[in-house]
Amino acid sequence: MAISQIGTATVAKTTAGTSVAPEKPTGTAQYDLMVAHVFIENVNALINNVPSGWEAIVNYCPSPRAIRQYVYWKVAGASENGSYTWGTSSTTEIIAQIVTLRGINTSDPIGNQATSTSTASGSAVAPSINIQTIGNWALSLVGSAYGTTWTASASPAFTELIDTMSGASANSGNISAQISRREYTATGETGNITSVPANADYFVASLIEIKIYVEGQEFTRNLDETIGFAEAPVKGLTKAMAAGILFREYATLPFGGGVLGDIALLNSPYSIGGLNTLVTQTFPHGFTDWEQFKDGEYEFRKALVKLIMEDTFVNSQEDSKIIEHAVFSDVIDVIEIGTANITGAVKRVTFQKKFHVVPVVTVTGSNLSVFAIPDIVEVTKTYFDIRLKIASGGTTTGTVTWSAHGY
Repeated sequence: MAISQIGTATVAKTTAGTSVAPEKPTGTAQYDLMVAHVFIENVNALINNVPSGWEAIVNYCPSPRAIRQYVYWKVAGASENGSYTWGTSSTTEIIAQIVTLRGINTSDPIGNQATSTSTASGSAVAPSINIQTIGNWALSLVGSAYGTTWTASASPAFTELIDTMSGASANSGNISAQISRREYTATGETGNITSVPANADYFVASLIEIKIYVEGQEFTRNLDETIGFAEAPVKGLTKAMAAGILFREYATLPFGGGVLGDIALLNSPYSIGGLNTLVTQTFPHGFTDWEQFKDGEYEFRKALVKLIMEDTFVNSQEDSKIIEHAVFSDVIDVIEIGTANITGAVKRVTFQKKFHVVPVVTVTGSNLSVFAIPDIVEVTKTYFDIRLKIASGGTTTGTVTWSAHGY
């Protein structure tokens, strides 16, 4: 699965305000990655309100210039707001852009990153980063103290996703911001990435690696004798519906013992209550609690039987052990009856009911022109073959009544 952009990047902007609220890009679905680029003009106007669930990647101010760049990310949940509001501590120019990406590593989407700035006018040059996996993207996010248009890097070639000026037209009194991207077909250094503004001014430029989803991603939990919540009994891993996961669990117990690990696949994040239940319960995930066995009839589709044995020998030289145990169960009988018109040497009768074992078939003649003996040639779980034998050794035709009894 390659990384792809979903919908069109969105933007909200103001030339004098304390908040902006860009919309969620159309088509954004659960497990997609949203990246937000927020660029402001007043260095003293800090972001003081961040939408719930968004994590910061970049917060950079090129002193002494009055511009500041913020970058945030969020993996979309099952239910998302239609827009997201960022607020500032004082009135300023603000640009907020959002892009949505799919096919990413949702548990760890952000890789290497680097940010640079210049206190002199010129093109925006983002420092090189190391691409760790083939198929990863590099996002170039640039902002300038000049309200201008941008051209994405030509060598290597980047594709522009969004280009915004805070004002209606190019103006040295406004700001501008751009996001562009490139998919990498080899690992290693990207080299410096240069984005070119139509009107040069002071800038901030960031380059961020976006990690692709790799089939068979590993889920590892390490357990040892002194396990604590630093090595959590529950580790959350959010994956797309069709994604594969490789589960590994390691246990080190110096003086014997065992570890029972329950893997619970859920369609929503685990709560604290759910964690407490899993840690304290003595029965496997997905089953009801253990109960004392009593003679009687039980109806179930799947069951576990736990055997508990107590050694009453105080100084026994060897451990007691269970040599053999057996569980007997009865199932509902399956009975089918019918008639068969035998017109040839052998008639095959197919059962309409499902038998788990070969049933017992009983046949009686009901409409015979001559004396004949019903002879069952073969019985299986799905059919039986029958013929009517006469005294001369041949066969005849007629109608018989039959019944099959099994389970």
